[in-house]
This record gives sequence, C-alpha cells and structure tokens, in this order.
Amino acid sequence: MNEIAANRDDQLAPRRLPPWAVFLLPWAAVYTAFYVVPFLFSFALGFLSYNPLNVANTHWVGGSNFGRLFGDPDFAQALRNTLFFVLGTVPVTTALSLGLALLLKGRVPGKDIFKALERELKFTGFIILEAKLVLFFDSLF
Repeated sequence: MNEIAANRDDQLAPRRLPPWAVFLLPWAAVYTAFYVVPFLFSFALGFLSYNPLNVANTHWVGGSNFGRLFGDPDFAQALRNTLFFVLGTVPVTTALSLGLALLLKGRVPGKDIFKALERELKFTGFIILEAKLVLFFDSLF
C-alpha cells in the first residue's frame, strides 16, 4: 500500500525544471521576441497589401506578393548570386580553416612563429578598429 501512495505523491508533486533549462529560458525569451515573432509577423505580412502609414487600407492579397517576387528577374539574379557566393565560400573557407587547425595541432616547424603572427594580426586588427573609432568620433566632436 505504501508503494501506491508513494507513486501518487510523485505524480502530484510539482515538477522542477532542470538547471540547464533555467539558464536557457532568458535566451529563449529574447530569441523568441527578437527573431521568431518578427519572422512570423513578416511572413504574415507577405500575404497582405500593407502600408504602415495607412493601416486602414490593409487587405488580403494571398500569394500574389510571392508570385511577383519569384517572377522578378532581379530577385532571381540576387538569389543566384547569393547561392554562388555561399556555395563558393563556405566549403572553401571551412576546408582551409580545418586544414590550418590540423596543421597547427601537429608537429610542424615554425608552428610557434605562425601562432605568434596570428595573435599579432588579431591584436593589430583590434588596434585598427579602435583607431577608426577614434577618428570617426573625433570628427563629430
């Protein structure tokens, strides 16, 4: 009888979130608010004739906006350019990065010099960025 009562108590007890879920909740809220909701809103607006300055004139147009989009030769060219860029750069840069990482992991003469050069280039990029910001804000004030 005690076993049945223990099972019933376990089922009625409130469930606690695991610790990782508690840390994930703020990220999920921000992600939903700034990525998921605007994406869904924009997708829904694609089916409307919508002008934010004249909201009263909003009406349903269905898929005609998407039909015009996919029928536009400029959009087709932009899509081809994007695909060419992504398919041309992502595999090449990934392969080069992986090859360089594997090369630096192994025993290669001059590895320490290359690591020092790489760190110096990162530092130099940071200094150049700061100098650009100083010059930009110096011209404003």
